Amino acid sequence: MIAPYICNIVAFNKLLLFFMRSFIIGLMLTISSLNSFLAQTSITISDADSNLPVPFALIYFTDLKVGYSADSNGIAQLPVLLRGSADISISCIGYATQLLSANLDTLRHVALIPTHNHMDEVVVSADMTRLGSENVANIDILKLHASTSAGYITLADALTQLPGVQQVSTGNGIGKPSIRGLSGSRVVVYAQNTRIENQQWGDEHGLGLDDTGIESVEVIKGPSSLLYGADAMGGVLFFVDEAFAKKDMLQGSVTSKYFTNSNGTRTSGSVKWSNGKWHINSSGAYNSHTDYTDGNGVEVRNSRFKTNVARVALGYQNNKWSTALRYTLLNESYGLTELDEREEVKTNAREPLEPYQNLRTQIISWENTLYLNKSKVKVNLGWVSNHRQEFESHHHEEDSLASEHEAEELAAIDLQLQTITYNARWQRQILAQKLSLIVGSQGMLQSNRNNGEEVLIPNADQIDAGLFSLLNFHYAKNSNLQFGLRIDTRKLNPIENESPEAEGYKAALNKTFQGLNGSLGAMHSVGTDVVLRLNTSTAFRAPNTFELLSNGEHHGTQRFEIGDPHLKSERGIQLDATFEVRQEHFEFWINPFYNRIQNFIYLSPTNEVIDELPVYNYLQRDASLAGTELGIHIHPHPWDWLHIDLNYAGVSGELTDGKNLPLIPANRIMSTVRGELTSNGFVQKWRFALQYSYTFRQTSPARFETSTNAYQLFNASVGADLKWFKQTISLDLGIRNATGENYFDHLSRYKYQGIFNQGRNFYLSLRVPFEFKMKEKSQ
Repeated sequence: MIAPYICNIVAFNKLLLFFMRSFIIGLMLTISSLNSFLAQTSITISDADSNLPVPFALIYFTDLKVGYSADSNGIAQLPVLLRGSADISISCIGYATQLLSANLDTLRHVALIPTHNHMDEVVVSADMTRLGSENVANIDILKLHASTSAGYITLADALTQLPGVQQVSTGNGIGKPSIRGLSGSRVVVYAQNTRIENQQWGDEHGLGLDDTGIESVEVIKGPSSLLYGADAMGGVLFFVDEAFAKKDMLQGSVTSKYFTNSNGTRTSGSVKWSNGKWHINSSGAYNSHTDYTDGNGVEVRNSRFKTNVARVALGYQNNKWSTALRYTLLNESYGLTELDEREEVKTNAREPLEPYQNLRTQIISWENTLYLNKSKVKVNLGWVSNHRQEFESHHHEEDSLASEHEAEELAAIDLQLQTITYNARWQRQILAQKLSLIVGSQGMLQSNRNNGEEVLIPNADQIDAGLFSLLNFHYAKNSNLQFGLRIDTRKLNPIENESPEAEGYKAALNKTFQGLNGSLGAMHSVGTDVVLRLNTSTAFRAPNTFELLSNGEHHGTQRFEIGDPHLKSERGIQLDATFEVRQEHFEFWINPFYNRIQNFIYLSPTNEVIDELPVYNYLQRDASLAGTELGIHIHPHPWDWLHIDLNYAGVSGELTDGKNLPLIPANRIMSTVRGELTSNGFVQKWRFALQYSYTFRQTSPARFETSTNAYQLFNASVGADLKWFKQTISLDLGIRNATGENYFDHLSRYKYQGIFNQGRNFYLSLRVPFEFKMKEKSQ
């Protein structure tokens, strides 16, 4: 019935791209004339109980990523930036966050409700900007500035704090997020409001992002978001950029960290400025680590890595239009450890040995929001370039003195992936803001090219296009009903790059995959303390080029992998329920889920050996995953400075024949006790954290996996904010794996070589923020 509509999606998107190109050219031609006067309005922020002013509350424009502070009398002077209603959040420590869609011409007063619990976070990845507690979908939020001070080395490592999120790791530096047992191309990643594509098919390929310039990450678990891609069977990682500076302010920070285990250093800095209409953010970081040691003090040779990143963002807005142009350059170099590369004596070398990877990722994004009378249009364009090179010693053994330039020419694998993306949507609130509607289109054009000596996957072009619609009905206070539909098509066009007489030759094929997906969810509040959520959603994932056409040695995984050009699309359906109790000093939630996937694609070992490597074939079979996540948060009174958290996450997965799915993480319990005390004088704030995690034995490995024993980890940290004259200095000291536990994580690729995870690791972090008031121009 829908086939004629699906077949016309590509043609429709060509028309849409033409419209967007015309729209962008128009914006560029008129940008010089957009200099409208920004009227001022004042808002008073008060305490709802005492009616006293709330000083220094933060008023944040969620669309514009611009914030303004109230003064000591609770009065904020705001420009009328937008026509009609503007989405703003108002927050202050000790008060519940309020999210308003209000007309700044008439808004004069906001009363905040005191609370001893943590502030409710604003979610920007959902259908409409809303508080986390009001979302229909299950969305977890991680503030990255807090996690980086906790001693996590990489961004993927920091994400493992969240229940249900683990990482497929290759040593210290390479981590691929796994959500509820699904990873790789089943997890969609967004940064700079752009879909990030970086060869997700490889187990040893990392996230490809650095936390510099990123404020937080929002994790949408399961295929409950139709706005970001139908293939998000595991979920979506949505990274939120740092907000622009406050008006007429120059803000920034310098941070330095040191890690004892890998003799690692990280130096980062940021500077941002705003004059109310124009905004500039810039940031950068450099990381360098030597080989790490395990719990026995044994050095894991060639586990060293180094990265550097630079980011810049330019933003502008008036009362009709806001735009932001962003650029990121990330260079990464990772050593790959082999079985015999372990030594008792630490070398402290930082340059990787062969085999190693060099990666360069560039991201350019252009975000545009046009504010109409009662609706808004968002158009985001992106370009992602991922250049991956892998070097192996046997490719120039005969010339050990080869120059660096010659070594680059002998890269075993050299892949250049170029991706152009767009995401366009129209949003409208109707029926006194009880009904919100989103209609949009999303797609990408992708090109993969080989330049190395080995061809792991053939050259290929890919076109994705999709149409989606999401309807949200706010039928009662703090209660919502949501319904969505999405139609997708993917056209894959591999290009022949070898002779038909070549060994293992596979002819190029043209394939088109199509899918229809839907979601239905509800969030209902029972009184003021209890929230119920129920979601059901479907997903569609077309097989990628690697699964279809791989035919060669994959040295990163030590396997000879053979694809199947006859693979069908994966189709899944997930049921997800949440029961949540939120009181002033106590929270409890439990979230069971069930995920059924037809035509699940997986690797299966064979009895064959090619070039001394075991042969694995890509196969398909129906599969299911089921699990439960739960959490408890205690905020005891009168110790309002103390927080106690406990969470559990467990998942299991199997094929219809009873065989276990690969890369399913072991069940885990994590508990954290943290506190924060304020004082006067030289020490402005004290903080501490104690964390204990217990990971259960994984006794259900897949056919080519090994079981792993249970292990427990202890982490601790203490920190302070110091006031030196007028300058604030943040100092943190901590230890991870305090007992020096020698363990294998089930998702570690090194465990197959008998290589343990990292041992005891002390860390020290020093952060110096700065802020200057710029001279205001006279009107």
